[in-house]
Amino acid sequence: MTDRSKPLVLGGMALIDGVYIRSANAWAIAHADGSVETGTIKRSPVAKIPLLRVAWAIGQGLVSGLLRRRRGNANARFLVMLVALSAVTYFEGRLVMHWPDWLAAWTLMASALFLMRVLMPARLWRFHGAEHKAIAAYERYGRVTTAEEAKPVSRIHDRCGTNAVFLVAVLAPLIARNGLLLPGVLVAAELIRFAVLRYPRHPLTRVLVGGGRFLQRTVTTMEPTLDELAVGCRAVEACVAQTVSYAPAPATPGTD
Repeated sequence: MTDRSKPLVLGGMALIDGVYIRSANAWAIAHADGSVETGTIKRSPVAKIPLLRVAWAIGQGLVSGLLRRRRGNANARFLVMLVALSAVTYFEGRLVMHWPDWLAAWTLMASALFLMRVLMPARLWRFHGAEHKAIAAYERYGRVTTAEEAKPVSRIHDRCGTNAVFLVAVLAPLIARNGLLLPGVLVAAELIRFAVLRYPRHPLTRVLVGGGRFLQRTVTTMEPTLDELAVGCRAVEACVAQTVSYAPAPATPGTD
């Protein structure tokens, strides 16, 4: 077990069969079967460039988390469901294209969230909750924790990408109409990242993350079992250990 006087700022994502955790220069995946994979992340060439660094982090998560050959079957099913969801959303978009911009945008966003909740396995949402609780417990206690220690910690996290999704939904009528959906997602994620890391208790920050926290509570996370939470804690432990062995100096913040 690795302790640090100043905890790393970790990010991650849920997988169908486990939890992926990353720091600025290392990643780890803990699987439900007890196995753990780790690796290093090359220094980002865009680490100091707003927007691009968010896109880079998302890409790193996809490469390390979803496209690992060792777990290709489980994660391939995840990708198939994402493609199917995208196709449904596309055809639905054709049906509502003549609706008022605000109504069409919010209808598409609401239906996409509903379909994700229904189509994706419940275990994915529980692993998402496990990821949040394991990271939050590490940040609260300043060290890697056990599942029992992390259990009472909230599964709602201010750096979750869901917060950016909600902000995009609010601005969707404007950014979708002007073909700015992808840049809008990056801007929203960058804004959330800046506000949460620099001014976590500011009233405006609480407003920015309020909608996303509601979505986390109702759609994108579920309370994990103790075994699933243990998977998240193992991923955090492995990522911290890999980061310390690779670069003992404190790492730069990442996002969920």
